[in-house]
Amino acid sequence: KFINENRWGYFPSGAFAWNVKKEGFLKNFDAISGLKINAGWGKVGNQNSLNNPYAYASTISTESNSYVFNDAVVNGYYPESLANKEIKWETTETYNIGLDLYLFNNKLNIQANAYKDITRDMIAIPSVPEYVGYNAVPANIGSMENKGLEFILAYKQSVRDFNFGVSLNLTTFKNKVISLGTSTPIWSGMVPRLDPTTYTEPGGEVGAFYGMKTNGIFTQEILDALHAKYPAYQPLAKPGDVYFVDYNGDHKIDKTTDRQNLGSAIPKFTGGLNLNASWKGIDFNCFLLGSYGNKIVNGQYVYIRGSNIKSNWHADMWNRSREGHITDIPRLDLADLNGNTSTFSDRFIEDGSYLRLKTIQLGYTIPSSLTGKLNVKKLRVYISGENLFTITKYSGWDP
Repeated sequence: KFINENRWGYFPSGAFAWNVKKEGFLKNFDAISGLKINAGWGKVGNQNSLNNPYAYASTISTESNSYVFNDAVVNGYYPESLANKEIKWETTETYNIGLDLYLFNNKLNIQANAYKDITRDMIAIPSVPEYVGYNAVPANIGSMENKGLEFILAYKQSVRDFNFGVSLNLTTFKNKVISLGTSTPIWSGMVPRLDPTTYTEPGGEVGAFYGMKTNGIFTQEILDALHAKYPAYQPLAKPGDVYFVDYNGDHKIDKTTDRQNLGSAIPKFTGGLNLNASWKGIDFNCFLLGSYGNKIVNGQYVYIRGSNIKSNWHADMWNRSREGHITDIPRLDLADLNGNTSTFSDRFIEDGSYLRLKTIQLGYTIPSSLTGKLNVKKLRVYISGENLFTITKYSGWDP
């Protein structure tokens, strides 16, 4: 994947921990069973971002290139890609500091960790003008920062034959692009530059949702009042069409100037809750997980609720807007003159937060006084379930 001296990378790391509980000033403090402070720093190299090898070489192709020389047809050879001899390892530098605290004879455990990752020499494919004649090749063009907190709270207790425990973990994550090596954002989508779904630019996060905000569905009254004041504002719109927001304030809608940030796919936090209990031979365990604060694109919405799709529709389309009946679903229009479906907007973005019962299990261990007669050391029967319910506002298959 790399050539010459770029094949090699040096990635040192180190860590430090202080077992505070062993210090004299805490030895006789019985409420604290353990206290440790730790910190770490390190670098790690990554070459997995470079999917294809030999980016440092310009490869030659013979596909579909026939030429005539001396009245004879021969295969032609041409360089099919540019080369980047400077391509090298991507490097992530990590800082972290944490604390482990055990209280009340280890019944309560609190763990907290703060981290910050800075990735430099990111391997990505930059944008190039079409007149270059070649697709862009991977390059070390950018840097970005990830940081967050990790938190664990666990408690366990025993009362005679009854034992129970609960463990909660939460994680936050923030992403920021520091540099892309160019002032041009990276777009993605079906037609990236004309109608993107995400964009990435310095100062923002990777893959922020990007499109048109909407202000509901036009009624005849709203449309008449708007066109009386601003005739150029969605001039082809009819009652039942989507009302797009004029972001730059020029009283007309242009997708290239009125698109804006529509939210993040990165949750404000993710977490899990584990519960377990046992009493004599009976045991119980369940695990819930979830995320909060992230957006998600409902891609199926376009196909089963789209106003210009000539196929099966979702049953919600019975309640579509039509003459004398305006709802939150646009009217049918195969030409899609207003761009109700073809324009990527916040209509296709939903709240991706969820809470899911991932696993649950109830078991019973048959007493050894019975199994021992059968030469069976241990026999446990149980019933379990997975993904039994998910609480979410997302209307798609799975958040």
